[in-house]
Amino acid sequence: MEYFAHKTEAGEEQTIYQHLTQTAKLAEDFSVPLLKSIAHSAGLAHDIGKYAVNFQKRLDGNSIRFEHAVCGAIEYQKLAEKSKSFYEYAIAYLLAYCIAGHHTGLPDGGSRGDKPDDDCTLYARLKRKYTGDSDYQAFQKEISFDIPDCPELIQIWKNFISKKEYSEFLEQFTFFTRYIFSCLTDADFLDTEKFCNPDTDRSTKEDFEKSLCKVQEKWDSFKHETSLQKARARIQAQAFALAEKSADISILNMPTGSGKTLCSLKIALEKVLASHGKKKRIIYVIPFTSIIEQTAKVFEDLFGKYTDILQHHSNYDFNMKLKQNDKEEPDTAQKMKLASENWNVPVVVTTSVQFFESLYHYRSSRLRKLHNIADSVIIFDEIHTLPLQYLIPCLKGIGYLTKYLNSEAIFLSATMPDYSELFREHLPDCTIQELVPDKSDFSYFQKCSYHWLGQTDFETMMQKAENYQSSLIIVNKKDTARELYQMLDGKKFHLSTNMTPCDRSETIQKIRKALENQEKITVVSTSLIEAGVDLDFETVFRELAGLDSILQAGGRCNREGRRQNGNVFIFSTDMKMKGEF
Repeated sequence: MEYFAHKTEAGEEQTIYQHLTQTAKLAEDFSVPLLKSIAHSAGLAHDIGKYAVNFQKRLDGNSIRFEHAVCGAIEYQKLAEKSKSFYEYAIAYLLAYCIAGHHTGLPDGGSRGDKPDDDCTLYARLKRKYTGDSDYQAFQKEISFDIPDCPELIQIWKNFISKKEYSEFLEQFTFFTRYIFSCLTDADFLDTEKFCNPDTDRSTKEDFEKSLCKVQEKWDSFKHETSLQKARARIQAQAFALAEKSADISILNMPTGSGKTLCSLKIALEKVLASHGKKKRIIYVIPFTSIIEQTAKVFEDLFGKYTDILQHHSNYDFNMKLKQNDKEEPDTAQKMKLASENWNVPVVVTTSVQFFESLYHYRSSRLRKLHNIADSVIIFDEIHTLPLQYLIPCLKGIGYLTKYLNSEAIFLSATMPDYSELFREHLPDCTIQELVPDKSDFSYFQKCSYHWLGQTDFETMMQKAENYQSSLIIVNKKDTARELYQMLDGKKFHLSTNMTPCDRSETIQKIRKALENQEKITVVSTSLIEAGVDLDFETVFRELAGLDSILQAGGRCNREGRRQNGNVFIFSTDMKMKGEF
């Protein structure tokens, strides 16, 4: 009897043997050297349940419910129980988790007392019986596998156990489980797609060398006339020089308005080129969806002609892009939609939520991208915004990426917290370097004065704003921004996350043009304007907020240092507030 894994409507058939061996090869190719043998084993065993007669009947159109995914996991459980080595036992169960969950997502472990019929935990599913037409043992005639030999991995685990670092062992075990799961699920999907939809085009364009040339051209076009502009150039030169040294984590702590975004991009491109193919992509991680389109647009305008850039965040509508697609490249949007599934694209611009879900989620739709986060230069913009309650797992995840998956991380911030103790405790094996250790030029970016207006009303504040050529008023709530905008006279603009990304981008371009033409304008915005938006106002009004927000707001005031000084006014409209600023 010949056993098949897939059949197309046209009647073409793919044997299980073909699917398993091809998936195993793909998963192994996706993996870092440390885990290649485990990734290969996962691919080889993941669909052995399809050797059951009931699955073959189902493939022929019979309405038979049959769970094939757990069968390979059951076989690895058998191997685990026979093993006399704790470490081989752990590898076998790592594979069992991945194989059992390759359709539904990584299962909870559960306990050995879980019942097989009414529980979806791993232990419950491993107890299910496959007899009669559900027996899948015919796989033994074509496929053989065992617990893979992984001496390097076992040595790492032995070091943890010998030092009694049991929690570190468990955390690393779960990270590697998710990583192998990523290799397996992407390999399984792509091999199936290649057979069922062979015309699918996932190719992307990539020319990092030309991309770097365009970034360098942009850099060379900057003026170095004012003292601030000269200081900015010196800070950037310092960062470029030190970035030539390789480190797991580089800290780019630069003042607001010093060009962190473009500086980090140039460093990332240089690192990719210097790796001679060992680094495959750049991933730019931004905390707020409100500013992500602006950053992506800067990249696309610079080098999108040479290198594909994937935007992957909740504000990006792939279906809308497909409708609006460029006539010269009608398949680009479709390719980017496909690339969002596994991030197999040269440049990714995404959010912190999307990124860390790709490290810590249990569903294949999230974890499928994890193996392509390896071999990357990853830039974390506004690193200080990581939530405190998630900070340690985020840092540990970054540590695993850099230590075991050949990635480098760059931390960006204008208000960088002192993470040194956290680094020592949770990233003890990572090399960390500061790219701007000499901060003597930072004083040039103290280009505005901060004044406390106290409790005031909107009318008084608007009258004060009238005295300036260009004013930016930042408030904490969207409703407040809308109300204040409606009260204003003269040429005015409004920005908030109630607007669509397209409208926000268009409005920002209009504001930039008005500022360049030195028109008298007033802009009312929520905090979205405080990061990633390169605008230069004569004065800024900021509703009372956290110190980091106030400093970020100050980055929009006298940004280029063309005026002797700028003013940032902090105000409150809460009449219950007491005390001084």
